[in-house]
Amino acid sequence: MLAEHPTCTCGEPSAEVHHLISVRERPDLRLDVANLQCLCRSCHSRITARTQAFGRGMR
Repeated sequence: MLAEHPTCTCGEPSAEVHHLISVRERPDLRLDVANLQCLCRSCHSRITARTQAFGRGMR
């Protein structure tokens, strides 16, 4: 997937694959290409922190 989408939306090189709908929420979509987005580490960390509410006691 990263080879097919080498650039993040911010213009940096893609390094990680992000699940648009979390695997926790929809494990059946974990390998669905329509649920994946290639991002750089910085964008992936930012989006994951916002959507997973890290540091707010949610698990």
